[in-house]
Parts: sequence; structure tokens; C-alpha cells
Amino acid sequence: MATDYDYELNAPALAKQSKIDSCWATCMSNLLKANGSAKQMSEKDLIAAYATTKEGGIDVSKLNALAKDFNYIANPFMNAAAARSIITSPFIIGILRQSGMMMMAWKVEDASQPGKTFFHAQIVWGVIYSINQDVGTDRAMIHTMNPWTASYQLYPLYWILRSENMPLFTCWPNGR
Repeated sequence: MATDYDYELNAPALAKQSKIDSCWATCMSNLLKANGSAKQMSEKDLIAAYATTKEGGIDVSKLNALAKDFNYIANPFMNAAAARSIITSPFIIGILRQSGMMMMAWKVEDASQPGKTFFHAQIVWGVIYSINQDVGTDRAMIHTMNPWTASYQLYPLYWILRSENMPLFTCWPNGR
């Protein structure tokens, strides 16, 4: 831990997504296992039941249905102001403490394709701060399991210089 205010759960199992756009399914399958959910479903079965594209992609309305079907709470965000007003490091720590790990999908721009945006889901399992002065600020660092690389990552909650990089969707268990 970097400060007395950090909070981390045990890391979830590493998993690699099987399709280019199936990060959400990989995360949800692993999230169900990690949180000890009563209902379990594999990435393959989640894709078959909920994907809206042949590459395994999904739209927000289907993500909301997915969350509801597994008794998860979902929050989609349409803009950076809405996301920043709710998704703060204390909020995330509260979810981790009360409900377990969560899935968070960030809006991302591909530098090789200017103007093209997509979202990428990861499992969030911890929040750390570099120094005590960072507590409760946008400088919080988020521990994730990234299904694109099947690795643990550490990312800033918000990119200071790239305001378009923000959470578009979050979900977590509805109580324990």
C-alpha cells in the first residue's frame, strides 16, 4: 500500500478475452466467480446470450439487462460530467467494501484511428494513492484485471490530459 487510505481486495483470476469486443463478457464471467455470485456463466455463454455484434460487442441497453439478470447494479454514463460526479475513489472504495469487485468500462480513443472511440471493460479490485494528498482526488490509481492483455494493470481513474477517457458503464453486485 502506498498510503493508509488505499483499499484492495484479493486480485481476481487473470483471463483473456476470446474475441476482439468481448471484454465485457470475460469480465462479467470472472466477476461472477470472484464475487461468489449464485448465478455463474462462461464468457462464451454470455456472448451467445447478450452480444449485439458478431465480434462479441454489446450495447449499453444489453449491458443494463445483463446486470439486472445477475442482480447487479448498473450505472451508464453519457458524458464526463455525469461520470465525474459519481465515480470517485471514495465511491469505488465503498463499492469494493460493501459489494465486492466491480466492472468498469472506460471510453477509449485509439491513437491509430483518430476520432474513433470504443469502450473497454476491466474488473476493478482496488484503489491506491501515490501520496496522502491524492486521497479523494482524480489522481487515484485503480487496480484492474485487463482481459485484453490478461494482466493486472494500474490506471489513473481519470486521465488528467484526456478528458474523453472516462467510465461509460459500471456494475457491481446488488448487496451481499
